[in-house]
Amino acid sequence: ANGRGGLALIEGPPGIGKTRLAEVCAAEAERAGALVLTGRSREGEGVPAFWLWAQVLRRLGAHEAGAEALNELADAPAELTALLAPAATPPPRPAHAALAPEQQRFLLFDAVVRTLARAARRRPLVLVLEDLQWAGSASLRLIEHLSFELADLPLLALATVRDEHREASHPIERLLPRLRQQQRCESIALRGFSRR
Repeated sequence: ANGRGGLALIEGPPGIGKTRLAEVCAAEAERAGALVLTGRSREGEGVPAFWLWAQVLRRLGAHEAGAEALNELADAPAELTALLAPAATPPPRPAHAALAPEQQRFLLFDAVVRTLARAARRRPLVLVLEDLQWAGSASLRLIEHLSFELADLPLLALATVRDEHREASHPIERLLPRLRQQQRCESIALRGFSRR
């Protein structure tokens, strides 16, 4: 609401109340005038690379504050625009074929962040990003990209992630320490109550 954004990582074991806490925070923000957009990661085979973000952007396109902002994604790669149809109304322009794949991916991340920034300047945004432990590496890298831009945006990202044993090579294990280093990141660890 004051024009400065942040990221809250809500961590804990399954069933501890991560989703409930995010829902309550989002409902309070919505009552205060924010637009809440939710995306949920899915476990299993065949989930598209940007499924988490496609849900967020589809919901953004359904609101007056965000439909126009989706114009920023007019030249996004087909892997994202296909997931947004019919929300992405402008016809896709040719992608930057001359650029290296890493540069194309960076420009895609930048376009998504610009889209969210444009919408947030019209109405503060709250992103609820559920179950990051199941998100693909592309979606996780986009979260990291967004985290660098939050300080000057009226945008709060609430991300839930299970606290469970994972291999050190798991993409979320590489991402979490980098997010926690961000100045505008708050880590909220939920734990069970002791008997006392």
